[in-house]
Amino acid sequence: MNISVNSSLNINGNIINNGTITDPNYYLNLHITGDITNNGVWSNRYTNLTGTGTHILSQGSGAEFSGTNFTAVTSTGNITSLTDLTFNGTYVDLNGDTLYMATTGSLLSFTAGRIEDGKIQAYDGNLFMQSGAYIGANLIFAGLSSLDGTVQINGTGIEFSGNIINNGVIQNYNNVNSSLNINGNIINNGTITDPNYYLNLHITGDITNNGVWSNRYTNLTGTGTHILSQGTGAEFSGTNFTAVASTGNITSTSDLTFNGTYVDLNGDTLYMATTGSLLSFTAGRIEDGKIQAYDGNLFMQSGAYIGSNFTITDITLEGIVQLNGTGIEFIGEIINNAYLLNCSGAQTTATITGNITNNDTITNYNSSYRLYLNVTGNITNNGLWANYYTNLSGTGTRTISQGTGAKFSGTAFRVAASAGIITSLSDLTFEGTNIDLNGDSLIMPATKGSVISLTGGRIEDGYVQSNFGALYMANGAYIGSNFTITDITLNGMVQLNGSGIEFIGEIINNAFLWSYSGVQSTATITGNITNNDTITNYNSSYRLYLYVTGNITNNGLWANYYTNLSGTGTRTISQGTGAKFSGTTFTVAASAGIITSLSDLTFEGTNIDLNGDSLIMPATKGSVISITGGRIEDGYVQSNFGTLYMARIASIFSTSRSMISSIILWAYLT
Repeated sequence: MNISVNSSLNINGNIINNGTITDPNYYLNLHITGDITNNGVWSNRYTNLTGTGTHILSQGSGAEFSGTNFTAVTSTGNITSLTDLTFNGTYVDLNGDTLYMATTGSLLSFTAGRIEDGKIQAYDGNLFMQSGAYIGANLIFAGLSSLDGTVQINGTGIEFSGNIINNGVIQNYNNVNSSLNINGNIINNGTITDPNYYLNLHITGDITNNGVWSNRYTNLTGTGTHILSQGTGAEFSGTNFTAVASTGNITSTSDLTFNGTYVDLNGDTLYMATTGSLLSFTAGRIEDGKIQAYDGNLFMQSGAYIGSNFTITDITLEGIVQLNGTGIEFIGEIINNAYLLNCSGAQTTATITGNITNNDTITNYNSSYRLYLNVTGNITNNGLWANYYTNLSGTGTRTISQGTGAKFSGTAFRVAASAGIITSLSDLTFEGTNIDLNGDSLIMPATKGSVISLTGGRIEDGYVQSNFGALYMANGAYIGSNFTITDITLNGMVQLNGSGIEFIGEIINNAFLWSYSGVQSTATITGNITNNDTITNYNSSYRLYLYVTGNITNNGLWANYYTNLSGTGTRTISQGTGAKFSGTTFTVAASAGIITSLSDLTFEGTNIDLNGDSLIMPATKGSVISITGGRIEDGYVQSNFGTLYMARIASIFSTSRSMISSIILWAYLT
């Protein structure tokens, strides 16, 4: 040892220490050109490996190096350890040289202190650190098997090369942003974290996480495929988990759980290799890549969301799944068991290239921030479908169906132009929805009696084959322009708004059928109509014009402004007890053919123009034509010994073609 003075000792050869090397005050500076065997106490301030040859280090059981500095002088030879090495409070500086841990499975141990600037070549070796010990800049570890204790990273240029098992804690040094490159695979059985500032990990290989993984940045680098797996109860909870651009694809062999993590795939693909596996997010997001899910599950909660340029296939959605951005696509068979919505502050569009079954809720964040969906395949709705805009954007025949109690209540439900036929497998319920078929067809179930229900909203611009179903409307719902529906029963309050509206086949009106406010509306019934309720105008200014080619059965109130019997050939008209026609005009189109009445006929305030055609009353004697107000003109009525009753200035208007045969005339002049 030295005595009250800084001293130096050069050892030009090898040294075996079986006693004590120390400096009780000031310091002793050792320069050693050869090998070191330490079986005792080695605590002097400075130990320097010099010379150009290889140094061999060995250490006896219980021995340690505890001096302040242990330095390989620049350009000295490499160092080979034949035993475990233990340092206590020592700063080890390899100065660019290599330390070979020659014995397989040997231990390199640090209590406090640090090691830096060089390379450690181990052979399934072990690194143990505690009490604030850390790895400094520009140090490469190769061939380590496991890390134990608390391994701190301080600086840059630090690398673990090979396959690493972490059984302890890996973290950055206090108050320092640090980076660690893992050029190989890592199994984490302990903790990877950054208690303050951040630890930036770059990993070229596979990751197995069985513990806590919470450092700020984890980056998948290199060009090969990365395999991810996660043990039961483990999770990734760091802020950022990124596949660096042009790195290889990623395959998960287990469920994956992220907590508060932003996952950026950077255009790469994550394969969820196990059928039915779970990808779970609590807060955070995933974006910019593709997930091949193989009928897996995506669970999100606590504000987690899917970001832009993201594709996922064959997935079941669970929890609260938010969408934020553009270029979001779901491919294949999609099952939504989640509360699916867009994020706050964003108008978001997603495409479902395939089929979707909704068992829960699809909606907007609110009325200002909306979700737009494009669906190319089939839709099954067993829940609430309330997002702002749904576009059936595919081609060919697709199906739509709805479970008991389910409904569509988004603002717009649209079929893309030339998209093909939509076949419904069930009743359909819409609430506040504007349905635009865009010239395409909706085919209702082949079994009679299915219902299309609209509460608010409208349906327009397309063809509905109802197969003797029903259309129910309420709360201002209406039929818009260029719309055709076949063989339908109308219920509720059905409003007509526009032109090009056509009912084909057998039409039964059990509704309050009328024109819409602010418009003159026209509809054609190409077939037969039975009115069991009311047909009328919105008011005297906004009128309903009807053209009927077939038979008319009126069991209620028929009071719209204008009715034109526009067909050809023989047709029938009949009227139930207490029913009446009270529209302003009831006319037969020129050369339309014979109209045969099967019952009495009652008109109130109606101008009847037969336009040169014939009205044949029932063959049984005693039928009545009753006209209160209005007139009848320009045609031929064969009454078959019936009665014409007129009141309130009703008149037979004289034309060259007006004729009534075999009539009893009762008139009251009022």
